[in-house]
Amino acid sequence: MAKDPTRRIANWDAKSKTDRIKAVLDDKRPAMFSRVTAVVPALYAMERDVKQTLDAKSVPSIHYPFYLDFGREMWSLI
Repeated sequence: MAKDPTRRIANWDAKSKTDRIKAVLDDKRPAMFSRVTAVVPALYAMERDVKQTLDAKSVPSIHYPFYLDFGREMWSLI
């Protein structure tokens, strides 16, 4: 049976209180920041390599986003 609409609204309201969200993010931020600082240099290096390869092959710059998206997808799989 479907949930009562007022119960769904109350649950949504409880989950979306900004002070609660801020407290959770404040707790998680140091770990999130350390993961980002560990990953971004490798991601940047991959994107730089893709751009250099595209430049060497004279690929039009309008096509770069597609190649970069593909590169990011491949990078996320390894």
